[in-house]
Amino acid sequence: MRFFLFALFFLASCSSPDYTRQLPDASLLGTIRGFSYARVITHLHSPYSWDACDKKGVVNGVVNASCLSHLRLAMCENHIDFAFLTDHPANMAFYDFSDLLMVQPGDQTTSSNGIAYLNQLSGCSDGFLPQWTVGFEDTVTMVLAMRGHLSAPSSIDLQNLYQSGTSSLRNQLQAAGGLLVIPHTERWTDEDIENYNPVALEIHNIHAMTDPKIRLIDLHLPPFEHLPAMLSYLIDPYRRLNPDFSFLGIMDYPSIYFQKWNTYIQNNSKNITGLTGNDAHENVLAQIVSDGERFDSFRRMTRFISNFFFTQDRTLGSITTSLQSSRSFLVVEGLGTPMGMDFNAEVSGTTVNVGDRVSLNGGQATFQVALPAIFGNLKGAPQIRIELKQVMKQGQDQVVASAANQSLTYSTVLPGAYRAHLYIVPTHLRDFVQPFSHFATNEYLWIVSNHILLTP
Repeated sequence: MRFFLFALFFLASCSSPDYTRQLPDASLLGTIRGFSYARVITHLHSPYSWDACDKKGVVNGVVNASCLSHLRLAMCENHIDFAFLTDHPANMAFYDFSDLLMVQPGDQTTSSNGIAYLNQLSGCSDGFLPQWTVGFEDTVTMVLAMRGHLSAPSSIDLQNLYQSGTSSLRNQLQAAGGLLVIPHTERWTDEDIENYNPVALEIHNIHAMTDPKIRLIDLHLPPFEHLPAMLSYLIDPYRRLNPDFSFLGIMDYPSIYFQKWNTYIQNNSKNITGLTGNDAHENVLAQIVSDGERFDSFRRMTRFISNFFFTQDRTLGSITTSLQSSRSFLVVEGLGTPMGMDFNAEVSGTTVNVGDRVSLNGGQATFQVALPAIFGNLKGAPQIRIELKQVMKQGQDQVVASAANQSLTYSTVLPGAYRAHLYIVPTHLRDFVQPFSHFATNEYLWIVSNHILLTP
């Protein structure tokens, strides 16, 4: 409390440094072996979720224009190449599929069999063209990239179908081209994950990290440990704190996610894509903070952590191929947007990428984890540490190699699943997090790669 009071007095005399709140276009981050980066959000709620926009996303059949504008602003300012919308069946099942794309003048849609399933958004001030598709999230089902509603006699029957959570539902969704993902993995048993057979699972979820009940029951974390840091940004009497950095007080990767991810990969000897779920709704903290936005704005909630895909291009086909192939990384972009991020291995003279499965054939693999730079002009150099981890039995993993402030190279003849963790001490953010300067001297897990799987 003494530190908190000191901070408030300190704010009276400090001024905020220049700050670029936009994330850079991923096309500026370079290419690697013919792949480019794409920034992808895989768990996002639009006004068509029943609890979105303070439960006023759609009123009398009319979309909340202000809420929709916030969502579109987030897509533009954060240069989100692709968003997989995941609305709640309790609302979205009652609207035509074309309505769920929320097409505005100037947008361009892509259709199949007369049904529009993809919307390329217009209206970004710099000409950027983000895209989104329709999906849904219920308690036990999340599907991405739907091509249309499933068939049902009525809207209430469709809602009941989407909420049924049955294997029959999953089969229908997959047959229709949908991608099954496990949301809120913290709630799932290892057996249920096996039976679900998803293409991906969440190994991080913002809602879970901030909800006291989920923290206590599912993540086994202190339920209110994160609140003091958040309250500082909400109270902020001198309007000097930058709320885009409020996440530093709660940023963590609970071990339960890695345990479940490791267990699935070890038990099945195959990759499964790990994703972060932004799970933004604009329905928690409507209070306007120092930057003039509500605390839980779509822009803020989609800014600090992203999925980065290695893709051939930005088409839906390439994006979904990368998702299914585990060619992706989780990046806490609030700590900095990486340039030159890469994790690969050389086996028998061939370079394999993150997400690949390759046989050693009695030889060895040489892993390489690049030391990424941070996009933009920095004041101070952050400290970056790399760990290469191997998945072990019983949900465990172990560090097999590490490097500090340099790229990592490691050779092995041992089969297994390997991934890279990159940690950062963000001293370059010191001016932006005053008076909480300790946030800039803590070490955070910045980047988590998907796996490269070596077989005998």
